Amino acid sequence: AAQAAALPRSLLLAVACVFFARPFGLWAVAFSVLAAGVVQAVMLWLLARSTFRFRPYLNLRADYLGQMARQALPALISMGAGQVNMAVSHALASGLAAGQLTSMSLSMQLVMLLNTLLTLPLTTVMFPRMSRMAAAGDRQGALKGCAACVRYILAFLIPAVCVGCACPGEIVQLAYGWGAFGRDSVALTASLFALHLPGALGMGLRMLFTSAFHALSDTRTPLYAGLGGAAVNLGLCLALVPVLGVRGLALASTLSSLLCALFLGCALARTQQGGVHPFSGPLKRLALPG
Repeated sequence: AAQAAALPRSLLLAVACVFFARPFGLWAVAFSVLAAGVVQAVMLWLLARSTFRFRPYLNLRADYLGQMARQALPALISMGAGQVNMAVSHALASGLAAGQLTSMSLSMQLVMLLNTLLTLPLTTVMFPRMSRMAAAGDRQGALKGCAACVRYILAFLIPAVCVGCACPGEIVQLAYGWGAFGRDSVALTASLFALHLPGALGMGLRMLFTSAFHALSDTRTPLYAGLGGAAVNLGLCLALVPVLGVRGLALASTLSSLLCALFLGCALARTQQGGVHPFSGPLKRLALPG
């Protein structure tokens, strides 16, 4: 239902950008975002009414409110940490030369598109499966399902990252190289895209590992990972920007993303009983023969 409700929203945004952006500029995009959000909310409400019977209700003394707060607040904070990383990068890039903030944002959009196409659908499908197994007491089954997803994510993302790093200029030219986006802008965005792209591995694995922890009713570990990733990103940005400029921001984002995914993967491995690493099998099957 949630995916179906997103379709009219995407179509409305596309129509607004194609037919109304030229005469009305960014106002058309802004109003289309507002209208698309309203349409998506109405669609979700209609789909929910066809499946569930619900009415507004709140009991402040209910036990589930405390349990929900204990689990939801760390999850909200951990997701907010990712937005803090983006805000820090944008703030630092805004003090650099003109156009560098735009190039950094556009390169990151391409990386996020890659994860949206390859990682998000798999994570969306696997989360309810892992939740059902964990709720039934089959934690090992949930972990094995997560380990299998690691194999598929790496099998898709590693070739995509290699291709993107081999020809970043062609990809950026195809995506943005028209209108006022000149040759210099394409070259800068391509260099940033090549630095951002390995971080897609960290973003994709972090997305999956976070879903696995949430399925196991553990929202604190992703919180620690998010706060630690934000601190590492800030430190790397402050250290690399004076040396590499805007490229230092891209490199800091990639390194912090990979370190955050590594921390979550190691933490999830420790939950496997008997000390067997749940991801050793998928990684071995991905390895080339010696």
